[in-house]
Amino acid sequence: MGKRSQRASTPARFNLCPRAWSSLEEHPSREEKARRPHAWASSTMLAPPHMIRALLSDPQSDPALSPEPAPDTPMEPAMTAKPDPEISKKRIHESHLEIDQLLSNCVSSTDPSQTLEYLKRLLALLGRHFADEEAQLSKLGQAASAQSARFENTLQGLKEEHRQLLETMRELIDRAGKSEGDDPELRESIQSLKARFAAHEARENEIFVESVWTDIGNNQA
Repeated sequence: MGKRSQRASTPARFNLCPRAWSSLEEHPSREEKARRPHAWASSTMLAPPHMIRALLSDPQSDPALSPEPAPDTPMEPAMTAKPDPEISKKRIHESHLEIDQLLSNCVSSTDPSQTLEYLKRLLALLGRHFADEEAQLSKLGQAASAQSARFENTLQGLKEEHRQLLETMRELIDRAGKSEGDDPELRESIQSLKARFAAHEARENEIFVESVWTDIGNNQA
């Protein structure tokens, strides 16, 4: 019985490698090692170095519950996409100039095939231009309705004008495709479209660009 008690009181020392045991002996007192040999061996035998250090600094703590803290990671600031009024106004203004030039070319052209080519290019350009404008409208629509119902109604009116202008463009392309020579009536219709687009552009500049982008856009900054 005496031999069994002696073996039970000493296995912890032999279960640890010499290096691990020597690291323990540098810190705890002899009384502590003698009092809790099994606890020290079972807690440190498979523990990584940082857990061993935690146990040595506080023998009553459980290293498994004290993992090495992860380094602080700075949080990325929340990114909120906002429309840039200056960039949007510049891009749309450039499209207006290109559209005006193509409309002028259509009005002055007396060659049906050339007129048809201008009109097809104009239809594609208007489609992109109106899509760009309506993307900006969708970004600012909620703010506009919050500021004033008048703005919301105006924005919806601009979208409806886009639809009507594109419909007129398709009709002109169909007429140009059937023309066999110079068609003064077609050129007159194109001139009428040019005037409608100019009036539409003026309303955008006055109401959409200035009032919505400048007033509401700045209030949201």
